[in-house]
Amino acid sequence: MKWLKYRWEKRQRYYEVHIHQDLWSNWVVTRIWGRRNTRLGRFKDDPCGSYEDALDRLHRIDKRRLQRGYSSVLEKRDENLP
Repeated sequence: MKWLKYRWEKRQRYYEVHIHQDLWSNWVVTRIWGRRNTRLGRFKDDPCGSYEDALDRLHRIDKRRLQRGYSSVLEKRDENLP
């Protein structure tokens, strides 16, 4: 299983999703959004029941971002992490 990071951008907006494990090895989807080139923004952590549940949530977010006119600009997989 891999930790993942995705990023979408549209004009001055950005949206990121990170799939990672917390301290107790539970899978979490962290969503981060805001304006580019500023320190303004928000985030939200969503616990998931499994890695597959987190991937399903990522695919739904990806579909929604593309429908709203965002472009995918980053996909990072870190296989070295647990």
